Formats: sequence, C-alpha cells, structure tokens
Amino acid sequence: MTTHPAVVKALVQVVQAAGGLVTIADSPGGPFSHKGLEEIYAASGMAQVAVETGAHLNYDLSTVNLPYPEGKLLKGVTVIEGVAEADVVITVPRLKTHTLTGLTGAVKVAFGAVLALSKPSTTCACPRSATLARPCWTFAVWSGPA
Repeated sequence: MTTHPAVVKALVQVVQAAGGLVTIADSPGGPFSHKGLEEIYAASGMAQVAVETGAHLNYDLSTVNLPYPEGKLLKGVTVIEGVAEADVVITVPRLKTHTLTGLTGAVKVAFGAVLALSKPSTTCACPRSATLARPCWTFAVWSGPA
C-alpha cells in the first residue's frame, strides 16, 4: 500500500510550479536494487507520475550513515543518499500500521528513508511499541518540515 499516485502527482505539480526540481524516492523493504525500484515504481504508479510530470525517479543506490549521538536507542542510521542530500524532503503520509505499534499515523513514513535492509535491524533494536515509536519520531524530526 502506498500514497495514491494522484496525490503525489498533484504535489509534484505544485513543487514544479514553485520552481522546484522533484525526485521521487523510495526504500521499500527487501533488497535495495535498481530492478526492485523499477518494480516498486511501476506497481505503485510512481513511474507513470514521473512520465506525466517529468519528475525524476531515484535509482541511486548510494547510502550514507547519519550519526545521531543523542539517540537513546539508535546512535545513527543508514539512509538513502538522495534523501540525505536533498535540499527539501517532502513526505506524503498515509495512515500506516505496524505490528509493534498499531497505528503509526503519518510518522512512520519518514522510516522510508532508512536503507531497506537496515529496517529489520532497526526494528529489532526496538522490540516494543514504545521503543519503535522513538526512532520513527526521530526520522520524522530529522527530515524536518517542508
């Protein structure tokens, strides 16, 4: 389940009208590969959004380690480089659930910046709902408001 492509398309058009260059990026669960991203972008409708708007789809597999020394559970995280290097990060939330937290609301969307194969170890470091909510909130705060 993903954000509806019509919502993403409308947001892309607003950003472009303001003079912004848009890159649509994702880090789905599982191996982080060019083929995997192609499949996700096609299945989610994001490839069509890119065709219709001229937005760029991220296929850069580079990652960066971001230290977070003040973190209580996690002292850093590996994220996709495109997100770390972006001038502005706009997350498009949807209601989301997780087996450890129940409803995460719009906060867990920032967890998408975390490298796909790092997600299980991050989740394992936070075995209870209260502890998993902390890094989700940290990621949301790190990406900041757009």
